[in-house]
Amino acid sequence: MRRRTAVKWGPAGTLAAFVTILLAAPATAQTAATLTASPSTVAPGQTMTFTGANFNPTQTVTVTFNGATIATPTSDASGAFTTTYTVPTSTAAGSYTATATDTGGMSASTTVTVASAFLSVSPSTVTAGQAVTFSGSGFDPSQAVTITMNGATITSTTSDANGAFSVSYTVPSTTPSGTYTVTATDASGRTASTSLTVSGGVATLSVSPTAVVSGQQVTFSGSGFNPSQTITLTTNGTPFMTATSDSTGAFVSTYTVPPETPSGTYTIAASDASARSASTTLTVTGTATTTPYYPPPPVAPAVVPAAAPPTPVTEAVPVSSGQVAFTGSRLILPLAAVGALLIVFGIIGRALAAAART
Repeated sequence: MRRRTAVKWGPAGTLAAFVTILLAAPATAQTAATLTASPSTVAPGQTMTFTGANFNPTQTVTVTFNGATIATPTSDASGAFTTTYTVPTSTAAGSYTATATDTGGMSASTTVTVASAFLSVSPSTVTAGQAVTFSGSGFDPSQAVTITMNGATITSTTSDANGAFSVSYTVPSTTPSGTYTVTATDASGRTASTSLTVSGGVATLSVSPTAVVSGQQVTFSGSGFNPSQTITLTTNGTPFMTATSDSTGAFVSTYTVPPETPSGTYTIAASDASARSASTTLTVTGTATTTPYYPPPPVAPAVVPAAAPPTPVTEAVPVSSGQVAFTGSRLILPLAAVGALLIVFGIIGRALAAAART
């Protein structure tokens, strides 16, 4: 049932009605104030940030750490504030309560954990060959700090007067993929650890064929490099060609060995823009040779011997003796026949003479 409120008009009645309406209106609940710390786990000497929200607007806020006032910021028009605090190097490890309270009594709290020492790495996920930065705090001041990865020492540094340090390190390009535990330990035995994830396998490089003569073509094949990066190939330290890795970090490229390349074994290295590298060897066994072409000798035209000139015939010439004298080749045959007859007659005559003597 709806309740009716009697209102008397007039100055006194108007005031009474207004008060009645205010009392009947429901109260609006104020949102609770909040306080956060970032990071929530710190080491002695490390700086953290406190952030408050939903406090009373434009009021002084007192922030305490383990009961001791550490800051007095002023909330803005929305009731928010931000302030920083550096944990003293003498702070013992443990859990601490931080509280923020404004002048209107609005309050909020959070818990902060102080570690004996703290170590972080940035970035926490890398590819082999990439550089990272290790940052530590809460170590003993001005002491040598040794950093190991999976138990093997990788670098060292010295903490400052507040027990903090920062040092860079390049992950070797041959580091296999996986998650590694990195630990920092100072000379007093104070220690802290973090994790580092290495992605990508070990880079490899091969050449086919592995032995050639100068002037011959070879094929280089690589894998395990960083994706979509320029790969520079060098021979004995001198660049001679480039290639580009694909989305998987692989590449294939051909190359013609210059004809003037001397014989010998050459070290071929491939390196990407992130310094991931691999190498192989190529042997040049000699200079390419070709058999010279000699054209066949020209063929001389056949020589047809010239016909012998006819033997001149000398006609018979009368002489003063009344006989006819023949000269020239026509006398050769009759004279030869006469000579043969004379020889025959001589033989017959000697035979007859011999017979008569007997």
